[in-house]
Amino acid sequence: MSFTFTEKDHLKKKIEEISDDKNIFYHGVVRREKMIEKLKTFDFILIPRLNSSEAKLFTPSKLIEAMAFGLVPIVSNVGGMNELVNNSNGFVLKSTKDKDLNDVLIAIKNIDKNKLKKMSTESKKLILENYTWFQNHQKLDEIYQSLVSC
Repeated sequence: MSFTFTEKDHLKKKIEEISDDKNIFYHGVVRREKMIEKLKTFDFILIPRLNSSEAKLFTPSKLIEAMAFGLVPIVSNVGGMNELVNNSNGFVLKSTKDKDLNDVLIAIKNIDKNKLKKMSTESKKLILENYTWFQNHQKLDEIYQSLVSC
């Protein structure tokens, strides 16, 4: 099992310290085009978030993009993410305790290939059926039409 970290954040120094270019990789900020290519090579994406009022306002686009590629998400139990991720398509961390992440990592290490494939398929299916530009446009159109007809 290997881990790839991207983006620039307050943990950059710690991640660089543990990076060994064998199992733990740090790439810093990665351009969108390159990140899309990288996503195609991963099985999982981990998106940790603190539970705050700002975090609950939106679903991260990186989560939607990753799931559209069939990545199995591992997310914090925070609004905007836990509406998309469930036991059939990913993992929701119950808390910020290290033990919860450790339990998920153990489950991933021991995951059956068929279960991984099924979770990947469910992840991709959810996004392609509900979160493409076409579906979003239809929802917005329905809202606008109801406002116009009032």
